[in-house]
Amino acid sequence: MISTCFCSVIHPGNSIYFPDFLRSLQSQTDTNFTLLLFNDGVNNIDLYMDEYKLSYKIFEIIGSIAEIRYHMLQELLSSEFEFVVFGDTDDFFPANRIAINKLLLQNNDIVINDLWITDTKGKILTESYWKNRKILKCPIAYNSIKDYNFIGLGNTAIRTEVLKNMPNFDATLKVVDWFLFSVLLYKNNLKVFFTSKTHIFYRQHHENLIGRKEITLPKIKSICAVKSKHYTMLAKEIPEVSKKASRYDSFIKNNNFSDITYLNNYITQTPTPFWWEEFIL
Repeated sequence: MISTCFCSVIHPGNSIYFPDFLRSLQSQTDTNFTLLLFNDGVNNIDLYMDEYKLSYKIFEIIGSIAEIRYHMLQELLSSEFEFVVFGDTDDFFPANRIAINKLLLQNNDIVINDLWITDTKGKILTESYWKNRKILKCPIAYNSIKDYNFIGLGNTAIRTEVLKNMPNFDATLKVVDWFLFSVLLYKNNLKVFFTSKTHIFYRQHHENLIGRKEITLPKIKSICAVKSKHYTMLAKEIPEVSKKASRYDSFIKNNNFSDITYLNNYITQTPTPFWWEEFIL
């Protein structure tokens, strides 16, 4: 029998949503998994866990976003688990999430799950958010995510052996999942599969936004800053993206944010954007 874990980071900002997360895991049709929780500062976490019948292990951890994720991935790589299902502790999941991902990992290295968007209270706003995106019906490789990302540490499952070629993380790295999967896909011949047969209930709140909203000037500036930093760090592993880093860096330095007509040339029009897709230079 293939050993499987469900891996998540918990921090105080997510604790209000944690019971929904745990309840959805307890309701899985396939209960043959261990929950690995990397605890970044939540006090008395065992009091949460005592209410649920889950096999679990808690790792107490501190550090930056990148440092915590890197330690988490290193623990996975040295563990006995062959399959890892990832999920964020402010989200929750349908009852078939473990079962479907375990089935698809039999023949794939990475499995990407669709999103169902909910409000802060868990009310469903949009079903099958990415189901009809054509790029997800094609073979998925590095070029699929060079301008934006849809492979996150909240909506994927992987074979643990994929992490053998994991890159090092700069402690200041913010968009860990985009960096990680870009390098893994660029340097390895991995079989990646997207499914809408299961999904994550992706909770939309002020720290966790997705979807076609009004594209404001502050948002454009934020996306440019994120992408400039992302490509600068990624260039250490994939030298060819240094041109992208320079383009975003120059765009910011030249303060090209005053002419909305000019900016409209780079605002994407899809109503169901991936992460960081709203603005592409």
